[in-house]
Amino acid sequence: MPPPLPSDLTRWPGVEMTGVLAAGARSTVFAAYRGRLPLVVRRSSRPLASLAWELELLEVLGAAGLRVPVPVQTEDGRRSHGGVVVQTRLRGHPPRAAEDWRRVAGAVVAVHEVTRGWRQRPGSADLRGLLRAGRGADVDLEAMPPDVAALVRRTWRLALTDGAAGAEGRCVVHGDLHAGNLLIDDEGEVAVLDWDEARVDVPALDLAALPPAAGTDVPGVVRDAALAWEVATCWTVEPEHARRVLRRLRDAVG
Repeated sequence: MPPPLPSDLTRWPGVEMTGVLAAGARSTVFAAYRGRLPLVVRRSSRPLASLAWELELLEVLGAAGLRVPVPVQTEDGRRSHGGVVVQTRLRGHPPRAAEDWRRVAGAVVAVHEVTRGWRQRPGSADLRGLLRAGRGADVDLEAMPPDVAALVRRTWRLALTDGAAGAEGRCVVHGDLHAGNLLIDDEGEVAVLDWDEARVDVPALDLAALPPAAGTDVPGVVRDAALAWEVATCWTVEPEHARRVLRRLRDAVG
């Protein structure tokens, strides 16, 4: 269930919510303003260390010139308070044409380049870590049916053994790239939203999530590994979606 409506915005004087902007399985985002400045407000369900990692990441990406929702600090200089986060609201439309998707791919690669060598998000794990421990953030392979967990493990192991998923090293991956988390402004600049599922992993997993129009050349075993990740991370919080993706995965691997 999404975290409840934030009720205490006193740490951000002048910020007023105006309604729901977007609702997902893990969180709800509210539209807000400070004067005429458009903002968003959300309450994160992540542990504080995990949330702090995410908000530091967004500040670093914003400072590097990437369009991401940058945290608005509280009156005493904090990035969040009680799990509540206030961020800049970005304008634009979802990717439509192939050119938009190619720009998205370029923005994603830029994120990967900026975050080479980043430390892992507290509580999260990459594919190799999950194969060892079976658990990290939203993934718990032991909570899945044995045959499904075995398929997920086999798919990840194949991608890593093949080398295609690990040839470029590790960096921050967004983990949930789809049209609803992407905006293109009037100048063609890309904004990437909703970093709640970001972690350190192999970059090809992000590129595998993009449609063919993006022009990314990703091996089939990596696309299968990305589908397996989606099954695993959604199994508990979005079970119907996870089962739909599982059918696609089974069709893909035969």
